[in-house]
Amino acid sequence: RHLDPREKIKETTLNPGRNQQHWKMSLEKHISIFIKALSLGAPPPLYDDIVVDDQDIGERKLIKRLRDKKELALINDEELTNISIEYKNKNNLIRELALNELKNRKNQG
Repeated sequence: RHLDPREKIKETTLNPGRNQQHWKMSLEKHISIFIKALSLGAPPPLYDDIVVDDQDIGERKLIKRLRDKKELALINDEELTNISIEYKNKNNLIRELALNELKNRKNQG
């Protein structure tokens, strides 16, 4: 059964619970993504920050790896180079961390 737009408006107005349920599910999804990000070691978002998605979680996890000395030691030069190339136009912080580590290794080595 197809409703014309006026019927859809009437149905939505007469059945607010349906909209509330949709909103609640959306909120639950945002909360679960937020909790997942925190459990992976992401810092809590700042005021007015957007709830993170899976890509953001991956980037925050990578930043954590690049800042941790033990984790950083496990990343070889080739992977650092690939990271710096991959994030060239996406995330300057990740690229900068990778390039700095490559530079440090070159100076030490």
